[in-house]
Amino acid sequence: MLLHPASFLFAWSCFLVLFQSMNLSLLLPVAALAMLAAIALSHRMFFAMLRRSRWLLLTMCVLFATMTPGVLLSPPWSLGVVTNEGLEAALEQTLRLTSMLALVAFIFSALGRSAIIAGIHAWLLPLKWIGFNRDAIALRLMLTLDFMTSDKRRWDEFLYLPAQESALPISLPAMKIRVADVIFSSTMATIVVMFWGTS
Repeated sequence: MLLHPASFLFAWSCFLVLFQSMNLSLLLPVAALAMLAAIALSHRMFFAMLRRSRWLLLTMCVLFATMTPGVLLSPPWSLGVVTNEGLEAALEQTLRLTSMLALVAFIFSALGRSAIIAGIHAWLLPLKWIGFNRDAIALRLMLTLDFMTSDKRRWDEFLYLPAQESALPISLPAMKIRVADVIFSSTMATIVVMFWGTS
């Protein structure tokens, strides 16, 4: 792997920031591209994540469509509460969240479980300096992502896992952050700052 997994996770974070600054006309094609990439490379994981997030997506749509001030839709479509601006806001937020899930699926497909843990572990290094156990935090984050992407059990079933199942060994790839990682991350950060300043 040319870059450390932490660099890919940083790029993912940069894309999340960019999504927040995009207007609908730019967000539509970018979101479509992200979702097509996720479907092509990891459609099972992407659809599983969408299924797990369906109630959040539905709630966002309803809240933004009905609680955003603006001009009501033409009867009977407005139902007395749905506005044009609300529908646009609902579409924007739904696209942002769906794009984020698509990028998560893409990252999982491109890197794999161990590499993602290694990336999270690297980014949590500052927490070690102030006394936090970054190993435990990285592991818990990974278990959460595993649940979102593949496991079909309900969240409360994880509270009662057998000891041998809840303590699976995990090995991390031995990788160091190199000059290429610094250059790549600096470039991504610069793009975010420039795009944010012009949006």
